[in-house]
Amino acid sequence: MNLRRQQMLLFVLGLSLLATLGVHRLNAQVLYGSIVGTVSDQTGAVVPGAQVTVVNPLMGLKRETDTNTAGQYMIPIFPRALTI
Repeated sequence: MNLRRQQMLLFVLGLSLLATLGVHRLNAQVLYGSIVGTVSDQTGAVVPGAQVTVVNPLMGLKRETDTNTAGQYMIPIFPRALTI
């Protein structure tokens, strides 16, 4: 391998190392939030009194609520993976 090729290889390896070291895991700034929405049927009509359930399988937690008269719901959530 000639000198020019070795220099290019070292440069690419060094650049790759710097790029790898520059990657950091970023966490959300807020731990809690809420899920909001509207439940509607196939015709687009809202569904009052529908039960909405949010499950966090990792923590074994479940939150439930019913939609209001306008078919809307709001559930405070917990961090991590959720199944709606």
